[in-house]
Order: sequence, then structure tokens, then C-alpha cells
Amino acid sequence: MSTFVKPLATALSAGLLASSLLAVSATESAAYVSSAQFANYTTLGTTSQYHVYAEGIDWSKPVGVVFYLDGDYWNTNQSKVHSPANSQLLGMAQVANERNMVFVPVISPDHDATGNGITWWQDWNYNGDWFRSFATDFMSKHGIDRNQVWTVGHSGGAEITGFELLADQQDSWRSGGGSIMVGGGNTNGLQAAASETAKNFSLHWYIGSEDGKGVTWPVAWSAYEAASRGYSIYKAAGFKNVTLTELPGINHHNYDFPSILDQALPETPEASPYQLQGAISDYYWNQGGLSRFGQPVTEEQAIPGGSQQRFKTSEGNETIILRSEESGPVALNARGALYWYWLTQGYAQGLGYPVTDETGHADGRVTLGFSSGAVLTWTAENGIQRTA
Repeated sequence: MSTFVKPLATALSAGLLASSLLAVSATESAAYVSSAQFANYTTLGTTSQYHVYAEGIDWSKPVGVVFYLDGDYWNTNQSKVHSPANSQLLGMAQVANERNMVFVPVISPDHDATGNGITWWQDWNYNGDWFRSFATDFMSKHGIDRNQVWTVGHSGGAEITGFELLADQQDSWRSGGGSIMVGGGNTNGLQAAASETAKNFSLHWYIGSEDGKGVTWPVAWSAYEAASRGYSIYKAAGFKNVTLTELPGINHHNYDFPSILDQALPETPEASPYQLQGAISDYYWNQGGLSRFGQPVTEEQAIPGGSQQRFKTSEGNETIILRSEESGPVALNARGALYWYWLTQGYAQGLGYPVTDETGHADGRVTLGFSSGAVLTWTAENGIQRTA
């Protein structure tokens, strides 16, 4: 799972960006971080390093982050993460910064105790704990929006993402965003049950059509098989936003990382003129924010006994977040049959207020519970049925 550095003609000038990289100051205020090279982080008795690319970030707005985890290597000159002016890193930094996201390549804390090179995946439990600690600390110190947190992993970096970061404590350090696995991304399955928040993360596997056995070390390992299996397992586990993209003619050593990142990251939306506040705002950010609900398309509107606000994603999906004094905030499909049935049955005077989110199930059912004790169930075969 070794890596190869491929030049990118469209990347930022290495000299211009490298000359602007500064050391991170311990006295920097929250909601700000300067670009940096080889900054140190120590936890669990181990120190490793990272870089920061933060050019043109608007700190008056929510700021996200893209963490990059590279593949395996024996010598530092074989890895992008030891060359901050590498064109692939600069290209990914440009893509992230243009979306108001800081770009942070992280050097594995592995100290090669196995004699098999520096990896993320061989001791993935320890390295995963180290990374989660680092990511949590970095985001807390610098005011990063936990709903806009992405990882990009190549080869061994994709493997630890599939085996560990997405399999255990998935939303302990982020509540939105996603992961991009390039040239790998296998898994043994979930170590801990995934929350609905985690299941809304966007997971994207990119695999070259020529990235099979014998292309990299170990020779018996197939990145193609690893990516295919990881994708299938997470999709079967109920993760809702998963894709697998095959790149024709690409092998393990010639991925175009900036182009992949540009394709996988959501476009920066225009700012909404409508405000978020109070309990609906808290629910919106805690349950996935922009990545799940999109932008508000109305102001919060008063209803008897509560309030509601409508949201819309760039794909056109619309959600009502409804807050009542009886139940607190819940999310409903604004174009769904259950929401419209509730309206036509007398609104709160009929069934009471929703007390659960509108919930989809593996067997195709969609359910919604109400303060009256009633439960509505929708299926494609039978439409809406009411119990209690």
C-alpha cells in the first residue's frame, strides 16, 4: 500500500504557498489557525506532526476541515506528507480552501515497530485513538465546525478509515461531513453501532480499474477488492450516502487527488438570508447541519404550541424541523406522505405533535410517532397505516 507522488500542473505555485506557511502559535485565538509546516501534537505518549493550509479562509463564517492520511512508506521521501510543497497536497489544499475548509495532512504516529514501514493500518486501534484525539483537539482550539469535517485517505490511510475511523466512535469527534477512500478502504464491519448522525456521513470510495493484486505492496493485496468490500459492508450497515467510483485506466500510483476531492466535496452554497435560532438551530447543527438538511429556505414560523422551519438541500430534498412544547425538535420530510397526512388529519388537533423523527427502516417502512401515542407507518405496498 505504498504511495507515489504525481505532479499536478494546475496546483498552486509551490513557492508562493510554501513561503507563506508559518509556525502555529500556542497563543492563537479560537476560530483561527495559520498555515503551518511540521507542527507537533502529542497524545498517548506519542508525538507526530501535521501541516496546515489555510489560505483565504473567511473566519467570520463556519470553517470546515479536510484531514489527509497518506499511504505506507519506508522512507520519508516516498510520502507526500513529508513534502509540504508537493503538488498533490497543494492542489487538495486549494480545493479545500476554496470551500472555506482548512486542509490538514497528518503524519502517522506509527514508529515502525514492526519493521514493515510507516503505516496507518497495522496498528489501527492505537493510531485511530491518536488521530481522534488530535482531530478533536485541533478543531476545538481553532473553532472548526464539527458538521464540516472530512477525511481523505489513500491506500493505508483509506484502510484505517474503513477498519477504524468509520467503524468505531464514528461521531465522537465530528457530527457531519464525510470520508473519501482512495485506493483502498476495506473493513471488518462496525466495532460499535453507528448512530443516525454517523449514517448520514457521506462516504465515497474511488478505485482505479487497474488497482488490483500485484500493483503495490503487499503483492497479494488488492486495493480494488478492498474498496469494493468496504463499500458493500457500509452500504449494508445502513449508511445512507455511499458511492463507489471506478476510475478507468488508473492504478495505485497515478490518482489525481485534487480532482477526486473536488468531485467528492459538496459545493459551497450561497449564504441563506434566513436565520437559525434557539432549539431548531441547536437541533440543526447537532443532527448534521448543512450536509444533512441544506440551507433554511424560510424563517422560523410560529405554529400553535411551537414553531417550524423549512430546509432544502442542493439536491432538492426538503425537510421541516418542527419544535413543539410537547416534544422538542424533530425532522420530517416536507414532501413526504406522512407529513401531509398529519396536516390533513387536523394538524396537532388530530394526532398531536410528532415526537420522533420521520424514520426509514431497512425493510422499506417509514414511521412517525406522535404525542397522542399514535404511530403512522408508510409502505410502498399499503400506503399509510395508523396504529394506536
